[in-house]
Amino acid sequence: TPGTQTITVTYQGKTATFTVTVEEVSTEFVLTYDANGGTGAPAPQTDGVLSGGSVTYTVSTTEPTRSGYVFIGWAESASATSAKYIAGNTISLGADKTLFAVWIRSDGISLTVSPKSAVANLNESVRFQFTASGLPTYTASDPADQYVIKIYKQKTSGPYEYVSDFVLKQDRTASNTFSASKPATFQLRFDLVVGKSGSCVLASDTVTFIVQDPSAFQIRNYVSSKTIDYRTTITFSMDTIKNPVSGAVVHWYINGWDKGTGNSYTVSEAKSDFKVQAKYIKDGEVIATTKVENVKVNSGFFARLIAFFRGLFGSLPKVAQDYLGVEIIDRNFS
Repeated sequence: TPGTQTITVTYQGKTATFTVTVEEVSTEFVLTYDANGGTGAPAPQTDGVLSGGSVTYTVSTTEPTRSGYVFIGWAESASATSAKYIAGNTISLGADKTLFAVWIRSDGISLTVSPKSAVANLNESVRFQFTASGLPTYTASDPADQYVIKIYKQKTSGPYEYVSDFVLKQDRTASNTFSASKPATFQLRFDLVVGKSGSCVLASDTVTFIVQDPSAFQIRNYVSSKTIDYRTTITFSMDTIKNPVSGAVVHWYINGWDKGTGNSYTVSEAKSDFKVQAKYIKDGEVIATTKVENVKVNSGFFARLIAFFRGLFGSLPKVAQDYLGVEIIDRNFS
């Protein structure tokens, strides 16, 4: 209690009396917020924690608003172009202080995520890259966690669910990996906000992430690589598709080019190496992909010579892969 207090101490039969004056130390250093051209600034704070003659406050989570602008944090100057404090930061006062809202125009901020779509097998990771533009250049006084990307996921339809968040680096870029343990098609949304508690979205971007079960969609009797004779005609077929999707169609890709649809595809009289892959597509969206099968064509001199004479007699080889995993080879199907 403030005032004069008398303290009496008795030790080994001797008594001493001390007079102590107790003075009240004010802890009413006020932290005030100025919306700096906007509206809705937080109320002044007076409930800080006293320590060593200063009072510590936690910066308010209330965000002001301003038409045509985005709030990015607080600074000690009304003319600041970058924020020194964001919601949740601490600030120590030895006197009253006013923090000013820092604004940037909302029409110049963008967030780009790549790739826009990705396909992975179960528990296989895919890395996405993030680039933000239109943000102020980083300064040493900027909070390390000023800009945060929040991740949301959506399965086929329905509401987005919050997943997690991560901090944008000083150069306004970031990268992150994603994986899943169950087959699904996800729509991922990435929101750029100020601070982990920020609610104002500066920019947003979405990508499609497909997680597939390799055993559910594959070329029949797949092998990673094989060799065939020069001018061989070879037919590839699909295994029975597990959990077929209504309206989805199998597309066959040769060397990355879409060559046709259906449950099988034939490459006629192959003369050079090629790669074959099938994709399961609905309304332009890739639902699943097979592994790539590499086919090497024996195109040496003697292989070409043999093919020449086979062609004369109509006996060029034709190859098909059947359900039993055995190649049926016919020198003359016709």
